[in-house]
Amino acid sequence: MAGDDEPVPMAQRPQYRAMSETTSADQFLDRYAAWCRGIWERVEQLITAFIRPGTADTGVAGFLETIEGERRIGTVHTMTRLTDLHGIRRGLPLQRAVDIAWTLNSPEVYDRLVNRCGWSAAAYERWLAGQLKAGLL
Repeated sequence: MAGDDEPVPMAQRPQYRAMSETTSADQFLDRYAAWCRGIWERVEQLITAFIRPGTADTGVAGFLETIEGERRIGTVHTMTRLTDLHGIRRGLPLQRAVDIAWTLNSPEVYDRLVNRCGWSAAAYERWLAGQLKAGLL
């Protein structure tokens, strides 16, 4: 899912660790949006080839299920870290924060905005950061 063959776990990569060095929730979410953008830029051709309507077959379904599970676990870790470091909107359960982030950072959303609507990856990153802040803070 990292989009490369480096044997470094996602949580130990410098870009991911940089989120823990933030001084505010806004800065954390800006870095998280940049992290998501970087992943989608590396894997978008592979993933979007599978998520477009009519392209999935039985072999692909298992692959996509694995990716979604890994993405969900990663989002749980990231939202837990955000909550521990800076907090989230009062009254927002952690599970709901995970649901919001997991939906917004999905490959389908990236594909629709960047590939189908013609947004730049930078515009997607800014939008994602803004939506995460609106939903979580």
